[in-house]
Amino acid sequence: MQLQDRVDEAILVFKAIDITQIQSNGNDLACQVPYDYMKAYFDFFFDDEDNKFENARAIVAKYEKYPIEQYRNMFLKIKE
Repeated sequence: MQLQDRVDEAILVFKAIDITQIQSNGNDLACQVPYDYMKAYFDFFFDDEDNKFENARAIVAKYEKYPIEQYRNMFLKIKE
C-alpha cells in the first residue's frame, strides 16, 4: 500500500500489527528490524509539532551501529 501512495491505509494496517504476537512465535529478530523501520518511516506522516519525530529519532539511534550494513544504511537515510 505504501508503494501505491496509499499511506493512510498503510498506517492503519501497520497499527493493527501486534508485534508481540509475532515475536512470541519465534520470529522476533526477523520481524523486529522491518517493523522498526516502518514505525520510524511512518512517524514522518504524523503532523505533530511537539513530537519533532521523536519516535523516528529514537528508533534510528537504536540502529546507528547495527552490524548489518544494509539495515543500518536504511535507518541512517531516515536520520538524514
